[in-house]
Amino acid sequence: MIKVECIDNTEDLLGLESEWHELFEADSRCCLTMNWDWQLTWWEVFGELGELRVLTARDDAGMLVGLLPMYVQHVRAAGLVPMCRLELLGRGEPESDEICSDYLDMIVRPGRENEVVRTMLDLLSTCMRNAFDEVWLTSLAEDSRLVNVVPALALQTGLACEVLPRSRCVVIEFPDSYETLLASFRPRLRWQIRRDRRKLQELGKLEYRLLSSGPEADAAYRTFIELHQQRWNYTGRPGCFASARFTAFHKKLRRRWNGTDRIRILLASLDGRAFAGTWEFADRDTLLAYQTGWDPSFSQKNISPGLLVQGLTFEQGIAHGFRHYDFLEDATPHKQRFSPRLRSTFSVRLTPPTLKAKAARSARKLRQTLGAVRRRMRRTREKGIGRD
Repeated sequence: MIKVECIDNTEDLLGLESEWHELFEADSRCCLTMNWDWQLTWWEVFGELGELRVLTARDDAGMLVGLLPMYVQHVRAAGLVPMCRLELLGRGEPESDEICSDYLDMIVRPGRENEVVRTMLDLLSTCMRNAFDEVWLTSLAEDSRLVNVVPALALQTGLACEVLPRSRCVVIEFPDSYETLLASFRPRLRWQIRRDRRKLQELGKLEYRLLSSGPEADAAYRTFIELHQQRWNYTGRPGCFASARFTAFHKKLRRRWNGTDRIRILLASLDGRAFAGTWEFADRDTLLAYQTGWDPSFSQKNISPGLLVQGLTFEQGIAHGFRHYDFLEDATPHKQRFSPRLRSTFSVRLTPPTLKAKAARSARKLRQTLGAVRRRMRRTREKGIGRD
């Protein structure tokens, strides 16, 4: 029999550390964003957004078999209907501070999935009739249990369930060698990567450094921040590190992961001057792309510093035995040129059969309709201007 309890304070949450680590390692399907350090750091930085609600599931022997880290946030559906929302830790922060915790999920001991999900959903169903207006589960991978198991079980508990497409992520399956990877790219892309590296080697001494922890990594991290900010400031945008909370999150996380190779900073330099870099997270056999940066004043003719450093990152990833490279959310064209494989993410919304939930659905539909009308009107005006 599974017993579900709710942790609603940081002191009790801290007491879960060793069990959380053990369960995370046992559940190979979980992304690094469900790691104890990531989740705790997020709560320390963004806890003011709401009230902690971490569901724990234990068997008769008291062993931890499931975790669903959540918190309560008060929001307005479509900016109109006040809602008491239960959502996953790692999401819900203001866009300007967004950490982008992708592939959130529940953590479950292998073999106990169905009973853990069912028991937790029964509790959520009861709570939603008394305390919450909706459960919002977002940034879920296409193979998440919350996407594939919850909808069917929700119907049995009387909850309405919406599964909504959210984003797509480009994923590269690394072959055994970098040359084999290059051969899989389109001819022009392959030619450009090789040409840019060759041109830079002709201009000076091209070097790169790959660092994870220690004093040199700290210096590399500061250099990367400068490159990242320069890249975005050049286009008139603030860059992620303009956010004090974004910066605080990663400062705390780096301190917790010091001495590990989970954070990887690669810097490329020409004659000793760093001009581009990438920042990835190492998640088991996968590299998770997180940020890039380059110096916009590094403007050698017909050379793309971003493309060059991306190629170096692929080469080092393969050399270190990684099997996958995941660009995370937003399958933009510049990412899709590297691989046709896309991994979808979803959001799941659970609501009870209440008047407020119905009003919220109507408000969201109205906002979507008005948004579509505005977009059509804007396109019509643009066409009219074009004809003039």
